[in-house]
Amino acid sequence: SPASFSACDVFWSVGQHSLVGAAMAEKIYKSSEVALAFLLHDCAEAFTGDIISPLKKMIPGIGEAEHAIARTIVVACGAWDKLKDYDVAGCVEIVDRRMLSTEKRDLLSPCEWPGADLALPFAHIEIGLEWNLLDFALNIGPERVFRRMKDEFDRLMKVIQ
Repeated sequence: SPASFSACDVFWSVGQHSLVGAAMAEKIYKSSEVALAFLLHDCAEAFTGDIISPLKKMIPGIGEAEHAIARTIVVACGAWDKLKDYDVAGCVEIVDRRMLSTEKRDLLSPCEWPGADLALPFAHIEIGLEWNLLDFALNIGPERVFRRMKDEFDRLMKVIQ
């Protein structure tokens, strides 16, 4: 499903966000565990859709319910045993904030977007990319994202002991 990017000129999905963020996480933290955690961090949205943070704050229990769904998915796919001993939440949060800023820079027309300026966007060269997210969105569209996510999940599960 599309992330909260209704102002985008191109389709940008949670899957695309997760793939790029996982690659950035692995490169920056040199950690397959952080990459796997990032790849899965929005997995509940496959069932709930994107529940924006202000709504989570307004409706008691909705954030906890989303977290419970995510944990159920992570356990069901076998990743819980790989991640349970690692404290990666802080790293995932930092990458997520930087992704938000990067997505604003690369995908949105100039606009006010609360929270998107709280972190520095990723520099393309910082992680060895010669393209921006718009290029990724155009070249790895929704029809190819699922396969890429599954391949990346399988790779990370094999790498993590």
